[in-house]
Amino acid sequence: KRLLAGLWELPGVDGHCTKEEVRVLLSRWGLSPVSVEEAGEFTHVFSHIRWQMKGYLCRVEREEGEGLLWADDKALRDKWALPSAFSGFLPLLPGSEEREKAGEKPNEQGCAVA
Repeated sequence: KRLLAGLWELPGVDGHCTKEEVRVLLSRWGLSPVSVEEAGEFTHVFSHIRWQMKGYLCRVEREEGEGLLWADDKALRDKWALPSAFSGFLPLLPGSEEREKAGEKPNEQGCAVA
């Protein structure tokens, strides 16, 4: 078995994208982007590679992207296994435990995982 077999991941591509490139990707994936905001950069070091990630928080009108599963913060933490490399992005998601603790109202929207 491969090291990350059975794990889900946040949607992504190789390399870093601009906001406009992210909008184009969302459209290609069958999603209608409403807004795209930079969400930060994180680095994860595996034993053999350094993974530098740049994240975007994307709000979409239509949640029908092929091959995507929509999940809220609780499901992402409790039900769908994500590699620890993505853990830096979870507190940034709408409805996350961290945002609720900071006083943000819960959000019914979810996040896509691929």
